Amino acid sequence: MEKINREHEARLSPRNTSEEGNTQTIEGFFCKHYWDKETQQYRDELLTMKPSTRRDMKNCMLQILIPKYGHRVMSSLQTGEIQTFLVAQMQTELGGISRKTVMKIKAYLSSIFSAAIRLSETGITRNSVLGVRLPSPGLEFTPAHLTADQVVRILQQLKDPSHRIAWQLAIWSGARLGKLRGLRWGSVAWEQNALLIQEAVWEGKSVPPKSRKGRRKIVLTAAHMRALREYKDKYYPGATDQDWVLPGRKGRPLDLEAVMTKVIKPIAKRLNISRVHWHALRHLSNLLLLNAGVDMAVRQDRLGHTTSEVNLIYSHRNDQSQLSAAELIDKQLAAAEARLTVTPTCDAALGERKVTAVGV
Repeated sequence: MEKINREHEARLSPRNTSEEGNTQTIEGFFCKHYWDKETQQYRDELLTMKPSTRRDMKNCMLQILIPKYGHRVMSSLQTGEIQTFLVAQMQTELGGISRKTVMKIKAYLSSIFSAAIRLSETGITRNSVLGVRLPSPGLEFTPAHLTADQVVRILQQLKDPSHRIAWQLAIWSGARLGKLRGLRWGSVAWEQNALLIQEAVWEGKSVPPKSRKGRRKIVLTAAHMRALREYKDKYYPGATDQDWVLPGRKGRPLDLEAVMTKVIKPIAKRLNISRVHWHALRHLSNLLLLNAGVDMAVRQDRLGHTTSEVNLIYSHRNDQSQLSAAELIDKQLAAAEARLTVTPTCDAALGERKVTAVGV
């Protein structure tokens, strides 16, 4: 009976808090496997992630989670207190952050616990974060999206040819920012009217797509390809396959974040257009296809969300569907131009302005 009572008391007590040698703190584990504070270098666990995620997780841990829980032994942290803390971050009357951001914070903390279990260093056997439940998103606000009319109005104001073609490629392809920066002329399959997504550039570093589904072909229209050809022949006639489609300074691709901050957002502000960012063009590209009734599988193929492996060069199974999708995007943008009575069209000549080395 005494033995049964002891076992019962053990089950009721906080798990793993009394295990010998189990003294690893969250900050200690993070610094050992994720971030070296002395050298300011990423460690193995963060190096498995794409550069933008490394930076985001590091900042989240150092600015939010370590100040709150860094001193705590990992096994002492309980689901209830984590949930209370995260829910408190969402309280709007306290100037809280969005549910989406809180979900990301939760995911980062959960990955720390999962790594601790996988590496078998802390003695914990369960992930205390997995049981955390957050309030449903509700209908607090509706995210604002760019419209086709707004995209055309901004395009009209862009004077630098590299800025114009970057804006056009973003809406035509729906590609993420890093993939746009990673486009080389060898990635343009002229005979197939397509872009081959094989590389991304994040924080100045060239990396392959994070998954096989990220390696894909994006079929464009003949008009899109003519605009791209005119841009190359007029401004970069000597470019090789290894040269960037969007070149910047010192052999690096164009800094599109700086273009957004220094060029596009000021234009948008003058036009009274809010919430402008590169990823908004990806959303709009998908929305235009959705509004045109394009099949989900085709949209996933185009945006890199498909789970099937795509042969970049030789697979033509979905090319016709993708071409139809690209033409539908172009049709809706042309309709927006017509409403605004704009000349020349989006796919007309890219201007007579001589290209200079741009710092952004």
